Amino acid sequence: MTTVTAPTIEPLDHAEAMELQAQELDQTIIMLRSLDDNDWTAQTDCPEWDVRQMYLHVLGASEAGASMLENVSQMRAAFSHRKKSGGPLEAALSSVQIQWMHRVDTARATGRPIELSPNHDGRIVADVVAEWARRHDRPFTLELEGPAGGTFAQDPDSPEAEHITLDAIEFCRILAGRDEANATGLMATVVPF
Repeated sequence: MTTVTAPTIEPLDHAEAMELQAQELDQTIIMLRSLDDNDWTAQTDCPEWDVRQMYLHVLGASEAGASMLENVSQMRAAFSHRKKSGGPLEAALSSVQIQWMHRVDTARATGRPIELSPNHDGRIVADVVAEWARRHDRPFTLELEGPAGGTFAQDPDSPEAEHITLDAIEFCRILAGRDEANATGLMATVVPF
C-alpha cells in the first residue's frame, strides 16, 4: 500500500468539489428514498437531531448554497446562535446547516449499510486528512481502513510521530465531534467539514 505524504494532497478545487457534491447528493437521495416512518424519527449521532431534523438542515444548506442572500442570513443566524450559546462559530453554523457526515449519521441511525467508494468517499477523506495535518502540523502515520481509506504520513520517521490506525469513516466521525471519547492526541484536532 502506498503512503501519501499528507501535505502534498491538493485541496479540492471548485469543479471537483461540485462533482463530489453531486455524487453525494445522488447517494443521499437513494438512502432517503429507502427510509420508512420509523427511520425518519431515529436518533442520529448529532444529539439534538433525528433523521428528519438533520435533513431539514441539509435543505437549509442547499438553500444557502443557491442564494447569497440566504447564505448571509444563515451566517447572521450562526453569529446570533454563538452569541447566545457560546462555542465556536463552526458549531453555531452547523446548527444552522449541514456537514458531509449526515449520510453516515443516517446510515448509523437507521441501521442501513452505507456504500463507500475510493474515488468519491476516499477523495473526501483524503481532503479531510490534509486539512487535519495542516491544522496540527505534527509528525504522524495514519492508516485508514475501509474503501475510503489509505495510508498517510507527515514526517513519519520522527521519534515524535504518532501512529494511528482507524476506520476511515470513524476517523472523520472523531474529527467532526461524533466520538469525543476517542478524540485524544492528534485526534483531538477539530476539522469542521
